[in-house]
Amino acid sequence: FGIAKVAADAGYRSIAFNALYRRVDLLVAAGMHDEAAQGLSQMAALGTPGDSRSVTHIEYERAIIARDQERHEEALRRFARIIAAMDRVHDVIFLRVAVPLMALLVNKMNRVDEALSLAPQIETLTDGAHDCEKADLFNNAAALAYNIAQHKTKEESIGSYQVGRLTVRQMFDRAVAARALCKDDSGLADLLSNVALLALQER
Repeated sequence: FGIAKVAADAGYRSIAFNALYRRVDLLVAAGMHDEAAQGLSQMAALGTPGDSRSVTHIEYERAIIARDQERHEEALRRFARIIAAMDRVHDVIFLRVAVPLMALLVNKMNRVDEALSLAPQIETLTDGAHDCEKADLFNNAAALAYNIAQHKTKEESIGSYQVGRLTVRQMFDRAVAARALCKDDSGLADLLSNVALLALQER
């Protein structure tokens, strides 16, 4: 936290906050939650009063920590607060991160009714996104819709099950089309595996 301290001591609070956030984000990703919690406390002291983004960045990292520690109910509450705050300021970029993460958690917890409300939200967030974002969002929406369909319909009808504006098959097709246009193809193999599984079930 050295750079953040130097910036804070010099009166550059926003620079200090951003430096801390990058550091905390890495610590959370590495599973070093105790060290991350220390950084989050420092970030809270540096945040600008009334700045929803600084509050949301802190809340986001705490949500990820709660999820990683399997405190799922707490994580869901935090994600819900983040999404509500970003909805109010129309921050689509942050919503494209937070909504799928909440959806994946709901999916893991097999909360079908909550998943039903989130899958169309993810699909809607593809509007205006670049191809790589679209591929990830459609893939997340399709995986969530697939899980919903498993609870709602017969196996051979999963592909034609509609969630929001699209069927499960249409979501996967759009994910593949977007991935083909995306220069970062690291997720293509997993996506095509999911599509192959769906094809087998549709026979």
